[in-house]
Amino acid sequence: MNNLSYKKFLRKMGYINDQQGIFTRYSENRGFWDLHIKNTKEYIINSFKNKNVKSAAILGSGWLLDLPIKEMLNKFNEIYLFDICHPIPIQKKFKNHPIIKIINFDLTGGIAEKIFELSKSIKKGSQFSLNDINFPEIKEFTKYDFVVSLNVINQLNIIIEDYIKKYFLCNDEEIKEFAKNIQSNHLKYLPDNKSCVITDFEEIYIKNNNEYKRENLVYIPLDCYHSIKRWQWHFDMNNNYRKGYNTIFEVIAFEK
Repeated sequence: MNNLSYKKFLRKMGYINDQQGIFTRYSENRGFWDLHIKNTKEYIINSFKNKNVKSAAILGSGWLLDLPIKEMLNKFNEIYLFDICHPIPIQKKFKNHPIIKIINFDLTGGIAEKIFELSKSIKKGSQFSLNDINFPEIKEFTKYDFVVSLNVINQLNIIIEDYIKKYFLCNDEEIKEFAKNIQSNHLKYLPDNKSCVITDFEEIYIKNNNEYKRENLVYIPLDCYHSIKRWQWHFDMNNNYRKGYNTIFEVIAFEK
């Protein structure tokens, strides 16, 4: 895609609004996010501090809210920030930085772009089989010494799912299996023995200070990895993300 087409893709799919929504949520819940940000930064630091590493790739870098950028600048010679789009303030801040490089990259391996292109060629509301989508092999990240998948696994499929439901007729089981494949494909191509992964895996709905229900966000097993740590992220305590409910995420961090 050329630059104009890529911007249209980001806007139509909802990536730009979603990214801005993250910062808005952070601003509204700043104190509630502190523990999650602290835990995430500490886990990443502990994952690299005793390793001989020179280059790092951050997948899903976003606003860099939970990335220990100061400590990483003291450790690494090269830091590559990967995301499908980067906030303009982040682009401006690091535009000419000698160590930090910003890269636009669809972390689904191009699946989001494929769905977008299909939506332009298929009549809205048409029956469509997601089984016809091939998942690519992603080799981009093997060349880095240290790779962080930063709160992104469960995010990879959400916007795509919403877009599919808007434009195509697909049954719920097929969509869920498709989401599982997106998540699995991401984890599969994170290089072994040098990857650090943090992700939400459950959403908890809180009503009147009590747990109302839980929903799974990740459809692949994660307990098979090592150095596992878990905590809760008080994501929205103002009933804005889910109207009528506060939202807490169960988070898991591990090394692959």
